[in-house]
Parts: sequence; C-alpha cells; structure tokens
Amino acid sequence: MLNIMEQIKKCIQESSSVLVCGHKNPDGDSLGALLALGLGLKSMGKDVIMLCSDEIPLRFKHLPGISEVVNFTNEQVDLAVAVDCGSREMLGPQFYAFEKAERILEIDHHLVRSSFAPLSIVDASASSAGELVYFLLKILGVRINKDIAQNIFTSIMVESNSFRLAGLGAQTFEVCSELLRTGLKYSSVWEPLYRSVSREAELLSAFCISRCCFVSGGRLAYSTVTCGDLKRAGACESDADPLAERLNSLKGVHLAILFREKENNKELRVSMRSKNGINAALLAATFGGGGHSGAAGCTISNSRNKKLELLCAARTLIKTASERSFKPFTDSKSKLSGEPPSLIIRSKRDEYDRV
Repeated sequence: MLNIMEQIKKCIQESSSVLVCGHKNPDGDSLGALLALGLGLKSMGKDVIMLCSDEIPLRFKHLPGISEVVNFTNEQVDLAVAVDCGSREMLGPQFYAFEKAERILEIDHHLVRSSFAPLSIVDASASSAGELVYFLLKILGVRINKDIAQNIFTSIMVESNSFRLAGLGAQTFEVCSELLRTGLKYSSVWEPLYRSVSREAELLSAFCISRCCFVSGGRLAYSTVTCGDLKRAGACESDADPLAERLNSLKGVHLAILFREKENNKELRVSMRSKNGINAALLAATFGGGGHSGAAGCTISNSRNKKLELLCAARTLIKTASERSFKPFTDSKSKLSGEPPSLIIRSKRDEYDRV
C-alpha cells in the first residue's frame, strides 16, 4: 500500500499535462507557490498551464515565470493542482477547469479549511504554501534553481510578514538557507516587495488610518476602504492588501479588521490580522471564510447589521481568547449571546465608534 506522498509522486509522474492554480485575489504566497510548482513541473517535461483568474498585483509582476500565467483555459488536463486554497470557493470561477481534470491535488497550509480533492498535501504548521511546494519538488527530484527559489522565498516572506509572525520554526529558516544557496540574493526578493511604496498606496493608507476605530480597550482596531477611496487615491485593489497588517502593527492592537467594499457595492471583503494568541481563522470561519491563526478573511454582505455582527463576534473572541473558549458559530445568522453593545454611528459613515 503506497503512502500518500508516494501516491502523489506517482500521480504527478504519470500525468503529462498539469494545471496549477492559486486562489482568487492572489497574494505573494499563492503566486509564489503557483510559479515555483509550475516551473518545477515544466523542468520535468510536463505540459504545464499556470492559471490565475484575477489581475496580478503590480508588486509581484517581476516574479520569474509570471509572463506565462494565463487567466483562462479550456484545456482538459491529466492533473489539476490547487495551491494555497482552503476551499473550492477560494479558486473562484476557475474551479470549472478542475472539474474537467482526471485527478485533483491540493497543496495548502490553512488552519481552517474544507477539503475538495482526493489527494492533498496539507500542513497547517508550514509557514506557507511555498514551503510545502519546496518539499514536494525535492521529493520529485526537481533541481531548485534561482527562479524557483525566488518564487518560494517570496511565498515564505510575504506569508510570514517578513518573518515576523509567531510560530515560525527552524524548518522555515533551513528552507530559506537552502534557497539562498542557489545563488539567490536576499535583496532581489526583499527590495521589489518592500523597498518602495507608491504615492497612491500611501494616500489610500491615510484614508484608512484616519477613520480607524479602536474598541475593546484598544485591542480591536477596524477600518473601511471604500471604492470611492480607491478612486480618490488613484489606487488599485492590491494597494489595500497591506492595510490590515498596518492596523495590526499599531501598539496595543491584538486584532485588526479591514472592511473593503467590492465593486458591486453589495459585499465587503474582510481582512483580519491578529497577534497575542488571537485566532483570526476561527472568526473568519464563523462568516464562511478561513485562513490562518494570524491572518484570515471572509466576505460578508455590505450591510450595517452584518458588519456589526462580525464586530460583536470579534469582541467576543478577544474577551474569551485567554480562556481558549471561543468557537466558530455553525450558523452565521446565529444570535450573539449577551446584551448588544452600545453604538455611536458616525454621520455619513457606516462606522462604529464603540462595540
């Protein structure tokens, strides 16, 4: 009886055509893992399609192999691989391509997830999807060259918030050490990502910080980025990606929540970042999302009541975190226990000063 890694290795070796896809609203972990795996499989002689349905953020357009990524395919493949996807919904509209594939493999490190493939490499203790791709390529006997190394290093660096997240172990730094031994320079990874910030992104950050609210004794910080903000700043959607982490870096904040209006104005994309033992993934799961302990997200309706419900759940999470007793609600419509908090609603803004 073959163990799971032997089954996966055999499956890949027997597949002539492979589709590799990351999640919608791509970030550095998803793109880095996608590109590293795609380039690695191509070096094995596979016919590889690298797929990303949404626009690639400007800060990642320098990555090796990015010009080979397509946003649509009608091809039927032997094997479809999803990287950094905690559920089939995270693939977005590209799941149609997976339904046509003969076999499906998922590679992921989300703590809260819903499996959708018969074969999987899932390890919530891994720093990133890119780290898991590294070990898979080693098992496959693929030589890690500088291009592959840069993509894996980018995945790890972005997902670990430049190695600042709690819980990073020796294994992650050992992997990075091996990647640098390929001749990759640390500066070639770090500088394109963090060396400079556009004026548009900084202006958007100013809008976000200016309306930030602090509750639960300052431990919960939240703000909103509207479609109007993007237009006023001349910014793009990806310029908002670092803002939740920016809020979380503020002194005294244990949980930061960023609400982002989607173009249809009917939904809010919610980004959560946490520290000090707050598990953001549990909160995100309550509202149909997922992620990791320190970084998670979900999508909710753009309504005052739903926004308030999420903030009330966040307050409950912070209050009970020390007791490790917070559990995700099985029904996002469930009533919150206890008395509702007092509210002061800002004029002309759907913001809450106190929760």
